[in-house]
Amino acid sequence: MQRHRLVIDREKAALNGISPTQISQVLQMAISGQNVGLLHDENAHEDVAINLRFNQSSRTSLADLKALNLKGANGNLVPLSSLVKTENAIVDTSIYHKNLQPVVYALGDVSGRVESSVYAMLALQPKIDKLIPFRPSSPNNHRLRKPMG
Repeated sequence: MQRHRLVIDREKAALNGISPTQISQVLQMAISGQNVGLLHDENAHEDVAINLRFNQSSRTSLADLKALNLKGANGNLVPLSSLVKTENAIVDTSIYHKNLQPVVYALGDVSGRVESSVYAMLALQPKIDKLIPFRPSSPNNHRLRKPMG
């Protein structure tokens, strides 16, 4: 999976009188929102947090976020795109283990004439056997067995 990483150009930010903290706070508010107060409702048991966040259409893409303007020290508006550099980063995925062995889980749904996933797996066994020959002595042998009864 690929992820975009925004790296702040500290020199450009300083020249415009904008701190890295301000840039980070604006991005945080745009994406996740920020609690700005509490709503006191007589009918509610607890107060409700008021979360200020950009609407969905303004935060759906990297281009939308880079189009945000921040107020510089002189009062001028500075686009975020001039203050950050975009780097592509690969996100590490989790490696799952069972009995100290790495495993891969394959998930899916079955629909149509046969609704049970057990019968679908049993139908796949001959195709799997063609890919990997069956060796009874192998410790990595994972043959599916038909249920009894």
